[in-house]
Amino acid sequence: MDFATVAIFFSSITATTLQFSFQSGDSTISSTIVNLCWFASLVLSIASATNSLLGVLVHQSPEYLRPSHNLDFRFLQNWFKYVPPMLLTISGVLFLVGFCGFTFLPAMSISSQVLIVFLCKSWEKGTDNLISIGKGHSSCHNHFHNH
Repeated sequence: MDFATVAIFFSSITATTLQFSFQSGDSTISSTIVNLCWFASLVLSIASATNSLLGVLVHQSPEYLRPSHNLDFRFLQNWFKYVPPMLLTISGVLFLVGFCGFTFLPAMSISSQVLIVFLCKSWEKGTDNLISIGKGHSSCHNHFHNH
């Protein structure tokens, strides 16, 4: 559930950012692209959290507690192992693209742009750490390697 927690936390950050951006009422092409990136990021982070939680639920059911050489089992095993991190990574990239675009919108002051660039760089390092934590400690991931 660690990975789902990271994805849900990221979804809440993205939703809040999208809300502030959308409320500005700016209808330029640049702000529309920023909002589209953030909306796509929100959808993918929610999909990542949902897949992660579903993986935990499915693999706690009695049919899947014992390892099997069944093709369906291997497909589910690989799906819940690789898809949630991939979705969250793509979501993070889209969020960062939107955030960088947001930085250079015409309405932003120079001081805000400098602050946002600094936060982007810090966020990039933090995201790499969170994703590696999510990959290494995912409940589904641990479940499969324990059996």
